[in-house]
Amino acid sequence: MTHFIKALFILILTLPSVSPAKWLVNTPIEGAFGITLGEITKSKKQRGESFTPKGDTSTFDNFYYIFAKDSRRVYDISAFTYTCNGFDIILSTLEGKYGQLSQYSPEGRSGKYYRYANGDREITLRCDKYYGFPMAISYVDNRIK
Repeated sequence: MTHFIKALFILILTLPSVSPAKWLVNTPIEGAFGITLGEITKSKKQRGESFTPKGDTSTFDNFYYIFAKDSRRVYDISAFTYTCNGFDIILSTLEGKYGQLSQYSPEGRSGKYYRYANGDREITLRCDKYYGFPMAISYVDNRIK
């Protein structure tokens, strides 16, 4: 019994050093860059609009959100940049918050693609020279879409 108590004590002492996202399951996806998925936009545009984000966004150059035409609710928040500089840092930051992202390979593409999904929402991160903006991150609510 004392071996069990010692093992339990050691486990409790080491837990704070483990990132919560590594053992939490299904971390919710709320939004990004100061925009919340599902929020109703006041935009006068038809379907989407570029915006100036909140917080440190020095890695990305362009920011865009798309909303449903009928409900005006935001379902896609994306950021793009002209290079893949900082890709590993962005991936590491996402994994620190959500846990390990799944790598996937879209047909006909040769870049790096990662995804995190929770219910109807997902985050995708890509680095692919095929696109005019090689690095992009998107937060999507597929239920609204």
